[in-house]
Amino acid sequence: MKERAYRGPFYGWRVVGMALAIYTISYGMSTIFAVFLKPLALEFGWTRGMISSAYSINQITFGLFALISGALSDRYGVRKILLINGIIYGAGLMLISRTSSLWNLYLFYGVIVGLGYGSLTVPSATSVTRWFEKRRGIAVGITQSGLGIGTLILSPLAAYLIYNFGWRNSYIIFGLITLAVLIPASLFFKDKPSDLGLTAYGAEDAAEGRTPLPAAAVEGRIDGREAAKTRPFWFLNTIHFTDCICHSIILVHIVAYLTDIGFHPATAASVLGVAGASAAAGTITSGALTDRIGGRNALRAALICQLITVSMLMFSRDLWLMYVLAIFFGMGLGGLITPYPVLTREYFSESAAGTIYGAQLTCGTAGMALGGFLGGYLFDISGDYRIAFTVSLSAGVVALFVGLLLKAPTGEPRAVVSLQP
Repeated sequence: MKERAYRGPFYGWRVVGMALAIYTISYGMSTIFAVFLKPLALEFGWTRGMISSAYSINQITFGLFALISGALSDRYGVRKILLINGIIYGAGLMLISRTSSLWNLYLFYGVIVGLGYGSLTVPSATSVTRWFEKRRGIAVGITQSGLGIGTLILSPLAAYLIYNFGWRNSYIIFGLITLAVLIPASLFFKDKPSDLGLTAYGAEDAAEGRTPLPAAAVEGRIDGREAAKTRPFWFLNTIHFTDCICHSIILVHIVAYLTDIGFHPATAASVLGVAGASAAAGTITSGALTDRIGGRNALRAALICQLITVSMLMFSRDLWLMYVLAIFFGMGLGGLITPYPVLTREYFSESAAGTIYGAQLTCGTAGMALGGFLGGYLFDISGDYRIAFTVSLSAGVVALFVGLLLKAPTGEPRAVVSLQP
């Protein structure tokens, strides 16, 4: 079968565009919780640890349904999963406006929004990897730049809406925006090239003499249950867990921290927005680097960038330096997102990609949950963020150490090393 995509614009890039919209909304709406932290504390008198626990529940729910949605999308297809959970996500955001007690926040934001959030990202990301053999890294990078784009756009918007309309009306507006974007994107989403009679971009075509992909050897890729017996599976899960502890402490508490040391809330939100813009650039840059130097080395570079930034944050007070650190933090954060689904495809089989990547996200969101909670809890018992930032730094060191232990998958059948003798 010839690839009709080469006679005109390849449909896979439209899939990337729709996945980008999904990521922009799903990740952006999660990140802006940091902007709502202090308004919630002021209205209800809750501690930051109490409010951060809602974020932790959200991330735990995210991780659980990331794993489930990966398996469901492998079995039933992506479009149905995206549509149902897009509606759940938007409805959950609007329900937050009705919060009157702490358990309301835990249910609406922690469980319902977490369910929708967790069921959107894995299916869309793994679907993009099926549309591309060549340029897979840049395609995934563009998709996942939505994390940064969403933060860039929605963080300042959240500060503006809260100031002018209050936090309750802000969540109603954000819920409507979510439905308006996710429903159309889900309806037009295509799971894989064969749905349109196409093959993946850059796939080998013996008749036309195309060059095989520089991906992992077929014999080096394994399926779901066997993956749990390999070192790369556990290394990637460990890295995802610890790097998420590292950056979640910063993401959830940076706005509150900056206002604590004297910055205006709008200025603090703009710093988070700059980090988002940089994260968007970081995902695309990381995608290009992944195609060029491999997912393993791109992951290491992002871990180093994140680690350097966190180590400097607790000693910085000047606004200009905060913006500089936000740029480098965002580059590290964005750079971490792209290599994971690409490495999943390089180490393991396509048929199990959703399940295996879902397992990684489950570990990552457990780290996000723990980090978000620790940031608030350690602030409550110490009165500042110094201990919390030290924990963030320590988690980043562990992530980098494990990252250095990863062996290259490409062209190395022995890269997938069994834990069994």
